[in-house]
Amino acid sequence: MHTLLLNAFSIPVGILPWQRAVLLLLDGSVDLVESYPDRRVRSTSESVPWPAVVRDNARLLNLGLSPNRLNVLARDRHRCLYCGVEPRTPSGRPNVDRLTVDHVIPQCRASYGHVETAGGTLIEVGGWENLVSSCEPCNHRKGGRTPEEAGMPLLAAPSAPGLLTRIRIVVSRARSVPAPWEPYLTF
Repeated sequence: MHTLLLNAFSIPVGILPWQRAVLLLLDGSVDLVESYPDRRVRSTSESVPWPAVVRDNARLLNLGLSPNRLNVLARDRHRCLYCGVEPRTPSGRPNVDRLTVDHVIPQCRASYGHVETAGGTLIEVGGWENLVSSCEPCNHRKGGRTPEEAGMPLLAAPSAPGLLTRIRIVVSRARSVPAPWEPYLTF
């Protein structure tokens, strides 16, 4: 079981292993907001509620997510932005092993870590605006070309995720959403 981490404004900013949450509770770094009912963490000298939701009052609004593979796939809702395929496992969860991350403007066109868009704007080659989720066949078909050159228009323009999308990305890391988390995930 994991623990949902809230910032001082009660906005979800992360998911912690329950062991880490207990340590943060014991040293006073976070406050307990919700616990799992009828569950306690016991040691030889102490017993504390099993943390379901904790709040870090020192953290104001740190949702700085890096554009790594899992975050890009979650932003794009685990679908290929070229053909729209959404690979799933037999249990219905997204199959992230069947998706790749593609550079919209190929890395081979980068100069000093940046690429130039069709409009003349410089963006980071590995930034949110240049990365999209792609199935392997589409990624191979596009190759070292831009979507326009390959005749493969994007279904959505890549951009840095807004606040709600960042929260969805954070929560997508959990296998399931426990009942104590639900009040903090409705917007």
